[in-house]
Amino acid sequence: MKKREDIPPYDSWITLNPGESVTIDATLKAEWDRLKKVLREYRGTILANAFQIEMQVDRLLCEILFPASDDPNIKPEQNIPLTKGSAKALRNLFDEFVLKAGTMPTISFGYKIELLGNLAEQIGEVKAVVPRSLIKTLNNLRRIRNNFAHYPVTFIPKGPGGEQTLEIVLATHKAQYKLNQAYFESTDAMFQEADEGLQAANEAMRNNLSREQDAAPREALGE
Repeated sequence: MKKREDIPPYDSWITLNPGESVTIDATLKAEWDRLKKVLREYRGTILANAFQIEMQVDRLLCEILFPASDDPNIKPEQNIPLTKGSAKALRNLFDEFVLKAGTMPTISFGYKIELLGNLAEQIGEVKAVVPRSLIKTLNNLRRIRNNFAHYPVTFIPKGPGGEQTLEIVLATHKAQYKLNQAYFESTDAMFQEADEGLQAANEAMRNNLSREQDAAPREALGE
């Protein structure tokens, strides 16, 4: 079994290894306070961005399973572009992946991503706009969101006394992640990729004209 890493007892703690010391003078104290504020704001940004991504996943799942039901261009008295065959196929997928999903204790963000991936494997129109790379990015962002939601940031002094700087680390039981410029840029790029990918997928599913004829996922119908 892999050893679980110890984590600091408080957020924004200064972590020292045995035999190490830190000199907290006015300059280091001011920098520590500044970094604590910056990182707590960043944590909030991560959680807010993840919430927005999850909301887009929700909209995409609804558009896949209930096509055109939220289309502002369709009037209430109009029929939505859904055939008997496509409705039956979508109902079967909903029954298999939601109602009969024995491993689903709650409708979590992780399950929504899994459901989206399963639907992409079954429905050609979805697979065309939801590549595996997007599912992978969503899962990476889910893990990042969970880490920031449940684990503390710690500061590790570097350098000789009187000249020390603080290295920023997100400490989890599985690993420690250095929160440097490369980490911030990589995470921001993943959020942008997910946002653009989900927007494009939502737009494509909303404008999928093939549903007007026979939108039934043929794999699900056994064709």
